[in-house]
Amino acid sequence: MNWDLCMFCQEAKSERSKQKLISVTSFNVSNNVLACAHLDNKMRFLLAGVSDLIATEGKYHKNCMSTYIYTTKKAKQDIKHTDLAMIFLCQELQHAAEEKQILQLSTVWNRYCELAEETSTDIPQCYVSRRSSFKDKLQSKVGDLFHFTQPLHRPTVEREPLLVSIKYIPVVVAERVYDDTDDSDLQTMQTYQPEHEFLSLLHVALRIRGDIVAHPGHKGFRVSTDDAIDCVPDSLYMFLNLLYGGQSLIEDSDISYEEAEGVRQTRVLSTAQDIVYGVNSEKKWTPKHIGLGSTLHQATRSKKLVELFHKAGHVLSYEEILEMDTSLAESTLKTMNAENGAVLPPNLLEGKFVHFTADNIDINDSTLDGKNTFHATQVAAWQRGSAPDALLTDLCRSHKSTFKVPEVMEQLKPVNIIEGVSAPVFAQPIDTKWYTPTQEDPETAQEAWASDTVFLVTQQESDTRCSWTAFNQLVSKSDPEITTVGYMPIIQAPAHELDTLNTVVQRCMHISAQLGQQYTVLTVDQNLYYKLMDLKWSVPEYRKQLIPRLGGLHIAMNYLKVIGQHMQGSGLDEIWIESGILGRNSAEHAMSGNAYNKAIRAHKLTFQALWRLLLPQFLPVLQQKDSELHEVLSAVMAESGEDYERHFYLEGQPISGVDDRIREQYVRECKFCFLVAVS
Repeated sequence: MNWDLCMFCQEAKSERSKQKLISVTSFNVSNNVLACAHLDNKMRFLLAGVSDLIATEGKYHKNCMSTYIYTTKKAKQDIKHTDLAMIFLCQELQHAAEEKQILQLSTVWNRYCELAEETSTDIPQCYVSRRSSFKDKLQSKVGDLFHFTQPLHRPTVEREPLLVSIKYIPVVVAERVYDDTDDSDLQTMQTYQPEHEFLSLLHVALRIRGDIVAHPGHKGFRVSTDDAIDCVPDSLYMFLNLLYGGQSLIEDSDISYEEAEGVRQTRVLSTAQDIVYGVNSEKKWTPKHIGLGSTLHQATRSKKLVELFHKAGHVLSYEEILEMDTSLAESTLKTMNAENGAVLPPNLLEGKFVHFTADNIDINDSTLDGKNTFHATQVAAWQRGSAPDALLTDLCRSHKSTFKVPEVMEQLKPVNIIEGVSAPVFAQPIDTKWYTPTQEDPETAQEAWASDTVFLVTQQESDTRCSWTAFNQLVSKSDPEITTVGYMPIIQAPAHELDTLNTVVQRCMHISAQLGQQYTVLTVDQNLYYKLMDLKWSVPEYRKQLIPRLGGLHIAMNYLKVIGQHMQGSGLDEIWIESGILGRNSAEHAMSGNAYNKAIRAHKLTFQALWRLLLPQFLPVLQQKDSELHEVLSAVMAESGEDYERHFYLEGQPISGVDDRIREQYVRECKFCFLVAVS
């Protein structure tokens, strides 16, 4: 190409209007010319390898540019409206002509309708209203392969055009013969089986695309494996399953969704949902795009990151995620109480016990200037049992991406009390029997003693010893229901303020009443517990209905602190340091009850180590005092393994009773032998 001339006509002046050359000076013009070049064979060849017409000093005539834009625009529209069904039909008719077939026009029309449905092609209205238009179009395409004729000696209503392969018989003879052709001599159009690999792939792709478009979309916001399987057509799932699984899957006689497990199924469903989302122009949401998009936005709060994943086709757009969040908020606030702002979580069921937890949320707890900190209160409700299935199924996206929080939800309920002044008030006299231990331990305590003794005895001679947690998992017989968690809106106020706690209590009591529960059980940490007790003793309404509860973690931490104070100066912390279990600072925290996980681990290892020293010294004493019990314990030690259940009872007697006999009858001899051995 001569860049000193017009890019399109390669002349210095236009022949028609004698226009002057115009240089390309903007990126918009350059990009438009290059973008349309693939629609013009001449320009595609001339502009091959060119990426910037400004740098190459391209020039053009105004009329030439207008003609170029018009022709490429028309070519683009022609491509958009290409009749794919007619193209595939002509390929099948070419195959039928090679097979020397005779076809009725109605058969060809029915096949064209099937192909149009598979390729999502709109059938021209002129074909539907006038069948002759379809015949004329078909004759212009395959007129060199078939002869179109009508029987003359048949009634007018039966004179349906026939397509006779030219290779079958000369045209003149064909017209003579088909005047008397019987219907039984006509052949039905066979489905075309293309031999070319590319055409085969094209047919498969269009078939799967048709199934994706016709498949019903995902409803609601539920995210599960079953929902992901339901939104994927069988043909797409099977194709990807074969693609990922290989030839081994073809050999299976029955491939079902239940058999497709593990990593392959996860990858198949992930890829399939991306295809469904992309083929439907992002109009049909899938569980993957809903769940992954919501999780990504919640974890990062980054618009740029969400949009980056959206452009890759993995999540919803940022605006769609905001619309989904708005829909969830609108659905949740339908149960809001207008007086105190209490919101009943939709996944809680009436008639089941519910208890509540409250804790503070602190982000940037302290800064240099005291700004940009966040202090709020989170409240959650807990129930045993799974949540209803239809919670997220009936929801649909909102038309708004923002939501105004009702003012009542931001208002705190003030309480006029002085902290630390209220005295304990009891609704009825205290019964001392409640705090008096019984003569016999309850069944749960006996099972705990039995479990402890079995764990310590069975691991005495074992080379491979499981941990305490693994042991309890093996012997546990309980199978609790799945816990349902109902999250309530965050209260944007610090949890340690009495007004905030009073608001929490009123909202929890309202939800308990809505669920038909008389009492409200509220669990808090140690910093909030004493404030909550002040609130209970000061407000008469709370005395009968509110049951404050200290969390199990803080109860255990207080026990660890008591043990640390009791063992202070005994050298226990030095043992932990010298053995390498804990460092010096960690040992100090464990003794004070702060480092919970480290303290629990250190105490368990210490307890097991003492038993490993104590039991060998105890067995000789036991052999002299109680030979029968000695034989039983020796048998348990020799048969240590994973069959722990049968060791809970020794000859019909709970092993916890054996532990009592050890502690009561032989404690002095055991201590003496142990001290002698250690010294």
